[in-house]
Amino acid sequence: MSDQPFSEKHYEVQKIVRRTFILCLSIYFFYFLIRDDWFHIDHFLYFIILAIALTTIIWFSMKIDQWLDDIRFHIPIRVIASVLILFFFMYQLFTPYFYSDQKLVHIGKDVLESYYALTEEEDFKALADAVLNEEIVFSSIEQELYPEGKLIDINVDEVSRSLYLFDLTSEVEKETDGTREQHTYRFTFAKEYGDFKLKAYVQLD
Repeated sequence: MSDQPFSEKHYEVQKIVRRTFILCLSIYFFYFLIRDDWFHIDHFLYFIILAIALTTIIWFSMKIDQWLDDIRFHIPIRVIASVLILFFFMYQLFTPYFYSDQKLVHIGKDVLESYYALTEEEDFKALADAVLNEEIVFSSIEQELYPEGKLIDINVDEVSRSLYLFDLTSEVEKETDGTREQHTYRFTFAKEYGDFKLKAYVQLD
């Protein structure tokens, strides 16, 4: 009699662990599906394919969950996997908080130096993809917003974080047509495909 409540409780815990594992695994697969905007089709067909893909992902995650039943310590494996997936999404959502101010300044300055080294060439897009967010790459090409002048120095005044983004308020000194000029900008960076890239900037003075 005394074992029955324990067995019921153990079963409930297992059920919660399994559902959590399936949910985390499904979200993980779905994240990698939608992170690349490869559905360049009309909205109706997009949602149909997305629904099919989501159903397939959930089915596949449930199959993996069933397969784990044949493995020893399958419950701890599910728990550890779920925790790792949750940590992965925490890192994606709060990436800048895992870096010190000094490291973010170093990363940001490297990206900006690469950005100001870009020139209006046929391979601009290929070169810009390495340092610019996808949105900026396309808008730069369409509006011909290429960086002007030769970069002389970047002096970072402030570092701020906002979820997966971080900002550098910086004084940028550059030379254009033999004339040196200095302006203050706020540069916004975001993690994209494993690297921080320039997402937006605004001149403050």
